[in-house]
Amino acid sequence: MRSLSKWSEAVISCVSFALVFTVVLAVAPAGLRAAGKADPKASEESYNWGVMLGLQGRYQEAILEFRKAVEQDPRNALAYNGWGIALSRTGNNKEAVEKFKIAAGIDPRSPKTYYNWGNALMEMKDSRGAETRYKRASELDPKSEKAYSGWGMALADQKRYDEAIEKFRVAARLNPGNAKNINGTINGLMKLRAAQAHGGN
Repeated sequence: MRSLSKWSEAVISCVSFALVFTVVLAVAPAGLRAAGKADPKASEESYNWGVMLGLQGRYQEAILEFRKAVEQDPRNALAYNGWGIALSRTGNNKEAVEKFKIAAGIDPRSPKTYYNWGNALMEMKDSRGAETRYKRASELDPKSEKAYSGWGMALADQKRYDEAIEKFRVAARLNPGNAKNINGTINGLMKLRAAQAHGGN
């Protein structure tokens, strides 16, 4: 993290940026499949294996399966997204971002891709880039608490506390069951905002 105060670090720790695999075992839509020698069925099977391995924490093996899925069908956006998640879990966030870029190019309407992309950028300390991706994720899925929470954290990292509080309030409305935790984050941000107004960090 940049030179944030202890309050900032506490606020950031309240929100999990865990990269969650898409558990729904489905292949990319038919319109995204490549023509010619692509084998969408085999690609789907490799993708599903990759997801299962990733959920078991076997990320290196998952990477191999996602790579295979892409070789079998270069238009499998889900495989690129899964590949990016697995790479990020192993600390290869720069390479993960490249996979998310490809996934978004194939399927620009996937909010999960932009959310995961934002997570990887936050790990790289690029909160401005992450802000853009979380914003896009929330546009594609206005009911995504995670997208709004990520957006809020990206803004908080830039010390844009008023805007961050606004995004977290949206997140709390979207998921009342998690409102207590989110409100705790909001309270922390309000203290940071007050310190900022008095010339603090």
